[in-house]
Amino acid sequence: MAQTYDEAIQELSAYIRTRWTAAGGVLANLAYEDQDFDPPANKTSWARLTIKHHSGAKSLGSGTSAVYRRRGQLTLQVFTAIGEEGPGAVGARQLGGPIVQDMESVGAVGNIWFRNSVMREIGVDGVWYQIHVQTDFVYDRTT
Repeated sequence: MAQTYDEAIQELSAYIRTRWTAAGGVLANLAYEDQDFDPPANKTSWARLTIKHHSGAKSLGSGTSAVYRRRGQLTLQVFTAIGEEGPGAVGARQLGGPIVQDMESVGAVGNIWFRNSVMREIGVDGVWYQIHVQTDFVYDRTT
């Protein structure tokens, strides 16, 4: 159960690792925004995970017995090779779509709730076709 920023990021990262491989992605090809990563030379599909907190407020209570609501957004950028060498837009949707559907179905991981899950087609980015899987998240920290 996430009570800190780091715990929330760890839980969300673990969830995405599981969903990425279940959708057919290669775990070694999952990058994180704070780590160096070179896209695969063989044009294998890859993704970059970004988790950002953007607001928080006390929602209930006072003093030593309070609930603080934290909100943020998870973004998984999915890249698939375009042209004869890769699956392009179709492959990107095949990797991203199941992740969005899973977030919609499960609704939460532990005490972290998903809201407004969506897949956005970004388009061509060099030799890659890019989509973004995005979801807002919210959880409560209790004291």
